[in-house]
Amino acid sequence: MNMLTNEAQVELLERQAAARMMLAQARQLELQNELTQLELEEKRAALKMQEAERISASTYAKQSPPDVYYAWRAMGEPRGLNMAQTLQSAHTMRGGKLSEHAALQWGDVERSGLLEDLRVVERSPNAVVLDIKRRGRSPQRISWTMEDAQRAGIANSNTWRHYPARMLEARAKTEAATLIFSDITTGAGGSGANTYSTEEAAFFQGEDREALAAVVGVPELPPSETPAPSAPPRPSAASAPPRPSAPPRPSAPPAPAGPPAHIKLRFAQILEQRNIPEETAMQYLRHAGAAPPRTYQELGRLVDEHFSLDGPFYQAHPLLLPEEMAEA
Repeated sequence: MNMLTNEAQVELLERQAAARMMLAQARQLELQNELTQLELEEKRAALKMQEAERISASTYAKQSPPDVYYAWRAMGEPRGLNMAQTLQSAHTMRGGKLSEHAALQWGDVERSGLLEDLRVVERSPNAVVLDIKRRGRSPQRISWTMEDAQRAGIANSNTWRHYPARMLEARAKTEAATLIFSDITTGAGGSGANTYSTEEAAFFQGEDREALAAVVGVPELPPSETPAPSAPPRPSAASAPPRPSAPPRPSAPPAPAGPPAHIKLRFAQILEQRNIPEETAMQYLRHAGAAPPRTYQELGRLVDEHFSLDGPFYQAHPLLLPEEMAEA
């Protein structure tokens, strides 16, 4: 009777150990899947950056590859636009902030299905008045006049002088998008960029410099042309005694490049999931002479090689094995 009981207990322990092993393997597989997904995202970002470099080389782009990529991530990708389409509807304001074309923001509003009614009360070179009703709310009147535009300091550009009604309508719609449909313009389908139209942003950027100078009273200079403060005159060589030249200092050897911040963060998350002290892991890697990973793919190989359940890290630190493995 006791022998049968012992055999049953042994069988139960074996089943428990097998179940714990399967659980540990499932956790490891889940981690590998996460790393694979991150690698795919990293490769996709690299391909998109290559596309941004090709577009940036065009005479139409006039933007650096990182700026093209940023504009697409902020404005184009949420709307399903490609990079070229994004640049057609984006403008950079002074200070480096993005501005969207008014038609782009209003298109988000119309696609949302929340715009129940739009009535044009007045549309003239002097004023545009719109009655806008959002689904489930009372109608709201939005108006923009040339006095409003002049008070805001945006009505002196050539675009405003030649197309006042269109500019007033664009400003009224962007204001309505901000006030009545803010969840649309700042949500997943929008970028939350400045609500000035592209034409207004061109004015703020200084492209219409004559008009801007008339407003602020000084000519607009791009950052590269801004005059630096004058320095005090230096004494002439005849009046100042020559200084002995100091011997050149030996240059320090360059420090080895560590892993990028996002790789360090992911590695710390992996160590936390496995209850491995980060200091212990780093001491082990230094002793093992492991190169710091630069990509998610390299991080995956590092984890597989050193931190698998039967890997050298756990052989050097058996007390850190997962509890179920230690019991098995």
